[in-house]
Amino acid sequence: LGVEACSSDFGDQYLIEALNSTTFSNFDFGTETSCSSAGGSGWWYPPGCNALKLTGCAGCAGSDAIRWSSSTSAGAQQKQSERHAMPTLRVVSPLIRCAYRLVNCSTPDAHVEEVSSKLDQNAKHSLSLPSSQPLMRDVPSNLTVGLRIQMLNGTANVSEAPAPRTNFVFLARLRGASLNVSVDSIVLLSGNPTAGRSVGEVFDFSLSLEIQLPPGSACWQFTEICVVTQPDDTARFVDYELNNNEACIGINKTCQPALDVFAFLTIASPAFVTRSVWFLLTLETQLTLGSSSVVHIAAVPMQEMNFAVASVLFCTENCTNSSACLLVSCAPSSSWGSTTSREAVAIGGNTLISSNASDMFNLTACELYSFVCVTTATGPNSSLIYSTA
Repeated sequence: LGVEACSSDFGDQYLIEALNSTTFSNFDFGTETSCSSAGGSGWWYPPGCNALKLTGCAGCAGSDAIRWSSSTSAGAQQKQSERHAMPTLRVVSPLIRCAYRLVNCSTPDAHVEEVSSKLDQNAKHSLSLPSSQPLMRDVPSNLTVGLRIQMLNGTANVSEAPAPRTNFVFLARLRGASLNVSVDSIVLLSGNPTAGRSVGEVFDFSLSLEIQLPPGSACWQFTEICVVTQPDDTARFVDYELNNNEACIGINKTCQPALDVFAFLTIASPAFVTRSVWFLLTLETQLTLGSSSVVHIAAVPMQEMNFAVASVLFCTENCTNSSACLLVSCAPSSSWGSTTSREAVAIGGNTLISSNASDMFNLTACELYSFVCVTTATGPNSSLIYSTA
């Protein structure tokens, strides 16, 4: 700033003359950034900071206030200003030489790049999974993702955000064809979201996401994890293209783990059947999850099921755990019905399915069939499959 030939009605023109040859400073630019931080505004500060400052807060007290004079003439200056008798100030050319653009404070744009070649390669945001370990349905899992960002363009570099401010915040979502669920637990493992960044700079973050896939059909629908990066409300830049700040990557998951399930069948009633008389058997099948299983059976939503009775048969021999025996030694009941189970089963725990069978034996059938067998099956969206047939 060049200043000369100043005059003032109050004799304090020296305050303006003291600004001669000073350079403009703001909190993140110039040679007197400490003055700007302490004074609350940008100005042409001389060394020591104690000078006239007209960019403060009118009517405020303290370091943020406008500073004109510390002498008693300041009061006279205020009264004179009310009568429009302002000091005369002539500033010689050049008026202001500023190497910093003051009007547009919006700086680089953070873009997002997808890893897959089928997606937009012009974006600049990438997501990686360091491990292919599958996510288990209904079990909280910590998934570590790597995130790479490039500041594509902008009018200036991004300044460091002093605490408690930050430049970047992260959001994560589980996404499927028709589902979009937020991931609430996000922990920053590495990377500095408050650091200043240059236009064109590439930098990395590592995040830990706690993810719990739902059981049932919803588990199959979720196909990818997506991370969104956006400037915080206190960030030192404005992002002009928020629509491309998301990166997604496919997940490896297990919706139906193979588990050991043991069945035990009892006849609740009647105690015996009579030839040539219609009878109704009431059966109870207890299904127990093996104690060596690595995961529990998760409950599935309404309208879905974990277990159902697939058939009720009358057999000539005990065909427990033998599909071949069922084929050659058994005949289906004339009619039968059953309940289903969708509830959770703990490791070592059990669930009960009730079923019934209605039939009438002639003499041949009465002499032939000595056993009743029930086969069970898992539902199409169950939270398990049988480890053995």
